[in-house]
Amino acid sequence: MSVLLLLSVILATFIGFAVHRANVCTVRAILELYTTRQIFLLASFIKTGLWVILIALPVTWLFPATLVPTPAYAVTWSSVLGGLIFGMGAAINRGCAFSTLEYLADGKLFMLATLCGFGIGMISMSLWGEEFLPETLSYSSFLWELPHVVQGGVFCIVGLWGGWEIFRLWHSRDRNRAWWQLLRADPYRLSTAALLMGLCGGLLFTMHGLWSYTHFLKLEAEYMLGMKMDLPRLHLFLFLALLSGMLISSWDRHSFGIQFGRVSDWISRLGGGTMMGIGGSLIPGGNDALILYAIPSLSPHALPAFGGVLLGIALVIGFMRLIQKPVMAINCSGDICGLMSDAKSVESPRKNKVQYR
Repeated sequence: MSVLLLLSVILATFIGFAVHRANVCTVRAILELYTTRQIFLLASFIKTGLWVILIALPVTWLFPATLVPTPAYAVTWSSVLGGLIFGMGAAINRGCAFSTLEYLADGKLFMLATLCGFGIGMISMSLWGEEFLPETLSYSSFLWELPHVVQGGVFCIVGLWGGWEIFRLWHSRDRNRAWWQLLRADPYRLSTAALLMGLCGGLLFTMHGLWSYTHFLKLEAEYMLGMKMDLPRLHLFLFLALLSGMLISSWDRHSFGIQFGRVSDWISRLGGGTMMGIGGSLIPGGNDALILYAIPSLSPHALPAFGGVLLGIALVIGFMRLIQKPVMAINCSGDICGLMSDAKSVESPRKNKVQYR
């Protein structure tokens, strides 16, 4: 168990490092689509899911007895509504589940209000919204229940793509650096981040099932309410490892700097986080859970819920533009995303940080 725990912590740390290094964020993905009509960030989420499938299938074939039950949920209006509420909250928060921790790792302490709000939202749903929570269809991932011949076909198709993707990434690398130096590249290409997130996330998925930090916050809320008698330590360790990976990246790229923010920053993050917690209860999970295991495991609710997340973000961004409130534009080229102001002055990829207004 100690070896398994150590491996799990290392994998979660790598995911955190990759997320921070590539500035992965669903809110930014919609900003990119809204302002440049490009989908590089959204494509990276698809790639992440494919890598999860590519690593999860052979692990389940080789070690079927070690699989952890992972519930599949039905498509309901509440899960889609949950996605919509979560997306709107993420846009108000100016960061999704991934980037909330990313900003916190950079020293923006007002993002703590987001985590508090997330807990408030989930506690509220546990107390008063139980009848709206999603219906469990199965306690086994639909991916595992596919006929073996179908699983084999999926693995072959995704494997061909994966082989080409690795070939492409390796031959387009910076040849002035040794391979171990590429781990500290700043910023990461989106495809590189997707590979690390997918492979590490796929292994964690097969070993621990629902492991994302939004799921951990849900368990924490239920524990505080006395609905759970014990809180698995593993989820706490994985949460800390995920945050540690981002902190390591922040320290290495010299982006850490304490910012307390204004009162309005704390209020908006608390409100956005509360909406994210409510939506996360209905989905269930956040966009991290959807990308890292719900969609790859073929849970029926996952794609409609993720569509709700994207729509919720788009509605808030559209409203902000309607009232002429400035929003940050995203420009992706060469598989690396940079930020532009409304005046379209492109920033350096190394300075790819959201400016809070």
